[in-house]
Amino acid sequence: AGQLAVALERVRLLNEAQQRADELVEALGKQSELVRLKDEFIQNVSHEFRTPLAIVSGYMEILESGEFGELPEAYRQPVDITVRRVRLLSRLVDDLTSILEVHTARQRFETIHIADLMGNLQLSLVTEAIAEQHQLSFDVGKDIPPIYGEAGFLRKAIENLVSNALKFTPAGGQIKVSLSAQNGKVAIVV
Repeated sequence: AGQLAVALERVRLLNEAQQRADELVEALGKQSELVRLKDEFIQNVSHEFRTPLAIVSGYMEILESGEFGELPEAYRQPVDITVRRVRLLSRLVDDLTSILEVHTARQRFETIHIADLMGNLQLSLVTEAIAEQHQLSFDVGKDIPPIYGEAGFLRKAIENLVSNALKFTPAGGQIKVSLSAQNGKVAIVV
């Protein structure tokens, strides 16, 4: 009788465990479906925005360049503002597609020599700073250890920080980007 009671209890526990396992499988299936729907939504939204943005951007750049003739003075500022806003929207669409890439980014983690990455960024961002009438300086410390991560996303994060600094600093302002090693960690300050 005692062995029968133990066997019945084990069967009950096994059934309970199987039921919980089935519930987990169902929950994981729902989660996977939600992730798929989110990814599909982001793809659709970014695709639907890209085409009209490209058309608007093309026409605005033609207007700004004067290919359709010289713009009257009263139209220059609104066209300039519109061109900048269209570029901002295009960057937002790019950021949306970056969200999709985050899922696969961990698979691309690698050792990054961030001082080299900063040197490459400096070349591209100095031009933007000059166009915005700013002074941009980079201070890269010595003995910066390599870090582990995804270079593309790190580059994008730093570019966004510096672009925001350029955008929100009054003309003629100074932006300083520094890279240093502190207590075994790397610090980037904009």
